[in-house]
Amino acid sequence: MLNNSCSNCSCSSKTPKLPKLNGRVLVLGAGDTAFDCATSSLRCGAKKVTVVFRRGFTAIRAVPEEMEAAREEKCEFMPFMSPRKVNMRDGRIVSV
Repeated sequence: MLNNSCSNCSCSSKTPKLPKLNGRVLVLGAGDTAFDCATSSLRCGAKKVTVVFRRGFTAIRAVPEEMEAAREEKCEFMPFMSPRKVNMRDGRIVSV
């Protein structure tokens, strides 16, 4: 939730807009921010979101509610993965 209590700054008059997404989104990490990014991506229009993290489910640093929200919104999880390279073509990720 945004705190609009500041009266003399630009944030008090505008609600930030999230970008419109499409296609697939890959989120690296297993903390609160990673799961927040995953669920936000779906809400912004991503067709599929995959959360990739180095350790197993028992080592996730996020609060359980964040991970459960991502699971309920149909994010996919790939534990025990450690991407080494991101391949790009024309400014877009084509493989990891």
